Amino acid sequence: MSAQPPPTASSISAGAPSSSAATHAQAPPTSAHPTPTPPMHFCESTNTPTDVCNSQWLLLWTTAAYTAEKPSEAEKRDAFVFFSQFVDQCKEGPAAQCYADAVRTMPPRVESRRDLVMWLCMVENQCRAKLQMPLKTCRYNTLMQRWRYPDGYL
Repeated sequence: MSAQPPPTASSISAGAPSSSAATHAQAPPTSAHPTPTPPMHFCESTNTPTDVCNSQWLLLWTTAAYTAEKPSEAEKRDAFVFFSQFVDQCKEGPAAQCYADAVRTMPPRVESRRDLVMWLCMVENQCRAKLQMPLKTCRYNTLMQRWRYPDGYL
């Protein structure tokens, strides 16, 4: 196989195709059917999400569950910044920007772990309502059993 010299500015401007230009000029084949959006489950019963929308809820829930029970002022500030500035990763499908929309109407409550977990449950329920899904029961002990291991950490 012989190597071809790279194209020069004059050969490109003259319209002479090069092997690399011809390769990059072809658009990838498009599917007649768009990829279906995975169903939203908010990681309710799995810690192995397969898409970014559900993955963000795994991160949000575990972060809330492992926040200090009675956070210091600095920890409250950090939690507020994390949850209020979190960039909603769900960009497509029926749940797109659901978290960001909910946070705009209901800022994070960070006075205690309980406040934060209950706030996140209300945010998730706002998203569930948008998706016409059944609402989650917001019981602190049940949520903590789901999202926090009994490992004594924090």
